[in-house]
Amino acid sequence: MTNPTRPTDSAGRGPRPVLRERFEADPGDRAAFDLLEEQLFLAGAWAELVPLYEAHLAATATTLAPPEQARLLFRMGQAIEEGLRDATRAAATYRSALELDPAFVPALRRLRGACVATGNYLEAIELAAREAGLAAGPEPAAGLVELGERALAAGDAAAAIQGFERALGFRAEDPDLG
Repeated sequence: MTNPTRPTDSAGRGPRPVLRERFEADPGDRAAFDLLEEQLFLAGAWAELVPLYEAHLAATATTLAPPEQARLLFRMGQAIEEGLRDATRAAATYRSALELDPAFVPALRRLRGACVATGNYLEAIELAAREAGLAAGPEPAAGLVELGERALAAGDAAAAIQGFERALGFRAEDPDLG
């Protein structure tokens, strides 16, 4: 007996092999990509998910708008960071996303976190300052102070000073402090 909620092909194969074949025939097929991405993500199949992103991005490089490419790179970075536990490769992927969409705050935040994880406090502080420049509200310098404190605790005095100075400079420009 077949299950109507789990479609199969004529050979009785489930949805993943059918979608995989469809995607491999046309990596630019957005419907196949979206369904396969969801299945792989829910299954935690990170080693399969990353090449899926790479193939789809390569196939759609000239047709996807830069912000959509950035979103997919961001999601690929998340899979690399969380699933494959490779902060360095994830950081490179987030940087690629930011080249396409410099104001993509989720990628800024994840790249900043990857920089902190790898001990690159100076870049993390630059990213926090960039994010603070995009943010609204009265406390955008708080992240810079926190990074300065983390850098100081890690023994990186130069990065700590940079973080504190950037926070003070940002706060001095705040019209609410006048």
